[in-house]
Amino acid sequence: MMRLVWSGLGLLVTIAVVASVPGCGNAPAPALKDPSMAPCPAVSEERMLSIDDVLQARDVYAMCFSPDGSALAWVQIAVFADSLTPEFALQLTSLPTMETRQLFDAGYNAIEDLTWSPDGKSLAFLTSIPAPGSTSDTATAQVWTSDAEGGETSPLTAVPGGVGAYDWCGPGSLIYSATGASEYEDKGSAGADADDTVHVSQLAEEAERLYRLDVMSGETVRLTDNDDTIPYFTVSPDGNRAFMVRTTSACDDLTDEYYQDIPFENYLLDLGSGEERRVLEEVRSTPGAAWSADSSTLYVTDKYTQDSLLVTYIVRAHALDVQSGEEGLIPLEWERGIHLEEGESTLQAVPHGFIVSLADGFNPKLTRYTISNSGWKDGTLGGEHQGNIFRYETSPDGACIAYVHSTSSAPPHLCVASLENDDIVDPREVIALSPHLEEKSFTRSELISWEGAGGDVVEGMLLYPAGYTPGVRYPLMLMPHGGPFAVDVDEYGTDYQYPYQYMAQRGCFVLSPNYHGSRDYGCEFARSLQGGSAFYDLPLADIAAGIDRLVELDMVDPERLGTMGWSNGSILSIALIARDGRFKAASCGAGGGEWVSVWGGSASGYALLEYYFGVSPVEDPAFYTNPRNAPFYDAAEIKTPVVMYQGEDDATVPPAMSWITYRGIQAYAQAPVELFIFPGEGHEPDQVAHWRRKMVEDQAWFDRYFWSGGI
Repeated sequence: MMRLVWSGLGLLVTIAVVASVPGCGNAPAPALKDPSMAPCPAVSEERMLSIDDVLQARDVYAMCFSPDGSALAWVQIAVFADSLTPEFALQLTSLPTMETRQLFDAGYNAIEDLTWSPDGKSLAFLTSIPAPGSTSDTATAQVWTSDAEGGETSPLTAVPGGVGAYDWCGPGSLIYSATGASEYEDKGSAGADADDTVHVSQLAEEAERLYRLDVMSGETVRLTDNDDTIPYFTVSPDGNRAFMVRTTSACDDLTDEYYQDIPFENYLLDLGSGEERRVLEEVRSTPGAAWSADSSTLYVTDKYTQDSLLVTYIVRAHALDVQSGEEGLIPLEWERGIHLEEGESTLQAVPHGFIVSLADGFNPKLTRYTISNSGWKDGTLGGEHQGNIFRYETSPDGACIAYVHSTSSAPPHLCVASLENDDIVDPREVIALSPHLEEKSFTRSELISWEGAGGDVVEGMLLYPAGYTPGVRYPLMLMPHGGPFAVDVDEYGTDYQYPYQYMAQRGCFVLSPNYHGSRDYGCEFARSLQGGSAFYDLPLADIAAGIDRLVELDMVDPERLGTMGWSNGSILSIALIARDGRFKAASCGAGGGEWVSVWGGSASGYALLEYYFGVSPVEDPAFYTNPRNAPFYDAAEIKTPVVMYQGEDDATVPPAMSWITYRGIQAYAQAPVELFIFPGEGHEPDQVAHWRRKMVEDQAWFDRYFWSGGI
């Protein structure tokens, strides 16, 4: 049904109220939660974050326990003062002594798919470092190994064209995926004369197959004869089987497809006989799988929706009994489904079941599921860090857990703890991941909620200005997340795109809302943006209501508002400044105000706009030129100074969207606008110089237009 409501921007908007979808994940609405409005201490100048402090934050990129659980290997990703791009280093922590040493520095080359060998003697990982003795500055991804005792780190494979993925198959062999180049087929000339033509197609042009490598002899045997690709596979601990996903798509995930009409199918491969068996036929797209320690059960997560297009979804879990072939959906008894970390499943197999992070808005909850003769039993894990645990790994015996703990007001720490029944006990800190931040101060953050569009409860993270005094009104910087099918969580996320603490320390409130369309609140909330104009109407009504509530409480000055965001956060910010002249300054990265360029130029543009808008620009040109659906056409109404940023090679939000919006504002708006293009960058810039430039330009822009009260 439809409902007409007045937004806080003084606009009459039509709100699409989506009916409850049985079994799709409709969580009960929580009670409203107002800010505490408690005083916040001032931050001295020497304890305030600098731009370098923001950029040089460190984090954990991957981690895994040794087979006996006595050591934790982990990859540190760090930015240093003179870095060009983030640097990666392999670290090893002895859990009995809690001593950490570095095994390998990969420099600017990512270390991915970190695993222990089954005998616990070495670590393997994928990286694109040029092999020793190579004169080339570039290299394809290969499997490397590092001796756990600190010995030599060296490449284990030398596959022409590179390795797609790999997994151990017992202590003496690896299974890896690669294209036909692994069989030394003639792929044409190389070097300066190589053909670098890009064929625009939804179909993969080369088959990607599985191969077995004998580590000692170097002998390689092809295992599959498929003519499609294998974007994902995992080998059972006993080395007898592999679960694999196959597709003819050029994409690695269904959600990246333009039309979403190419199936991804699941198979169980017998590594001895080569027999393949189709399994889990109802699973369209899986973000991950995990084997039980005895190889008898395979747990697979899936992105589930009742819609024909997979744009919004909840994540569910399935169990497959390998011997009987019996498979079934696991009753999570949680309508919001499973929380994803960086798009990957958080499910970890432990004895008699698994541990998973359940979606719950800003604070996902770690939960253990145990199977017995009476069925599945769930229990939320107790512990002081529950709700703020991110990027975690369990030991093979299920006795230990390693995780990154942080909040919006506390930098990340890597911790290990014991798992006892349904409790996380005796947490110990491995390392403060960003030691330079330990000497800094951070303003208070609180989870608040208010009544948003359609009467739904909307949550937001509110950061207080340093030195906040109750009764005094302060400026507000809005920071809406991207997506829209994404979610902000209560972790330390201050970076060049969203400098939460950096701005709050300088004297303003910062509000990050999980507006309609966000994930981790169930299907109904995520699906609510379908229906054309709902894409803008609902989030903008949510944001307006949140701002109005803070103004009502005498916390925020309604004449000193700013907004900044990246991707859909930028798209919403453009819409806000087109509709509300109160905003004094805006910073918008990788997102504009018109949609024809996205429909044609984005890797997933067709599916995205078919899902949210329901019509194409060919079918209904008027829809795409209506300012309500494309704020670019209201460019002449913009009075807010806006600075824009765009990666030159962005395939997610095409540069044309930003260019067109910039030209419209430049030519017709009543406010200044600047656009900065980052050469060679995609949707998420990699070069630290570009991160720094954005923060420097933002600071100058906000000093001129936001802190001073605008033009």
